[in-house]
Amino acid sequence: MKITTGLLCDFASVREGLLFVVGGGITRVRRAQYPAALDCSVALLVELHQMELTRPHELELRVLGSDGEDVASIKAGFQATGVDLDVGENLPIPVVVDLRGAALPKPGRYSIDASIDGGHQLTLSFRAMPATATEGPAHGHPMPSGD
Repeated sequence: MKITTGLLCDFASVREGLLFVVGGGITRVRRAQYPAALDCSVALLVELHQMELTRPHELELRVLGSDGEDVASIKAGFQATGVDLDVGENLPIPVVVDLRGAALPKPGRYSIDASIDGGHQLTLSFRAMPATATEGPAHGHPMPSGD
């Protein structure tokens, strides 16, 4: 089992076994004041081996500050259901975790560690920054100026 894709995004959902992502790949979060809500989701594709399909799995996401302090921790369970795979075929399972309510105490570097069944799988990093008067409370990565 492994996480093949992980994105911090504006919004994500799962429909009919497919991952739907809006505004994926966030690396900067700008807020007018702190503490502030993270106001993002994490979208994951977890690839399960055929031998791992029949049992439930536990996903844990931990949001950590730059000093390693716990900012938020969320656990979620998932399991494959009703699959018909070819011999040797693995199954991608889309998983979405809502982190909109997680509070960011101050600007700075943060990371989101993803573990499945107690084993670390992925780290996503982002920076929380003060919003400037012209930017507003946006997310994302700064765009090149085009010059």
